[in-house]
Amino acid sequence: MGVLAIQGSSRINGNSNVLLEAALSKASELGYTTELVHLSALSFRGCRSCFSCKLEQEPWNKNHACAIQDKLTPLLQKAAHADALLIASPIYFGSLTADVHAFLERLWFPANVYDMAHSSLWSQPIPTGFFITMNHTKPEDYINLLQNVRNFNSRIIGPTEFLIVADTCQFANYEQYHAPLFDAKHKQERHAELTTIECKRAAIFTEKLLCKGVNY
Repeated sequence: MGVLAIQGSSRINGNSNVLLEAALSKASELGYTTELVHLSALSFRGCRSCFSCKLEQEPWNKNHACAIQDKLTPLLQKAAHADALLIASPIYFGSLTADVHAFLERLWFPANVYDMAHSSLWSQPIPTGFFITMNHTKPEDYINLLQNVRNFNSRIIGPTEFLIVADTCQFANYEQYHAPLFDAKHKQERHAELTTIECKRAAIFTEKLLCKGVNY
């Protein structure tokens, strides 16, 4: 399958997408096939707590697949066979986007075994890189949130790393919006850095993640 990138922002060409494009370019350079999927283009919902994936009868969750059949189903199947996952999400009101939350619920829960060892049905560890973007200037404020995501994803899916890009630019032209909280000149400078410094960081991050995945 290669490297599967999940874009969790509803802004198709926003900050998250710019970083993922740079990451996938590096993955292609390293010889991986790549695919980028925008969650906002799919019609789906999160886990319904139906517990179909926890039933005893055979075949018991043979393919660690969610029982819900919707537009997310093919993507979950691709994720199960990927060499690596790249998941991008901006921070909305202190958390990941609703689309990313729903995707992770459907990705994690079927493979999460209710046993004393907290086992995973995932066939083999798949390295996952999270690209987190935020307008906030203090990413350390989100340590607890990201650690929780790391704990679940590492246990169920595989080795998990984060690239955090803070103080991002929200608007192409700040003069068109009522947002006196922000320094428009500074934000435009940060946007220029996104396509240079931060994209370089994304490429380096991806190369390290893929190399770690090979050696995991």
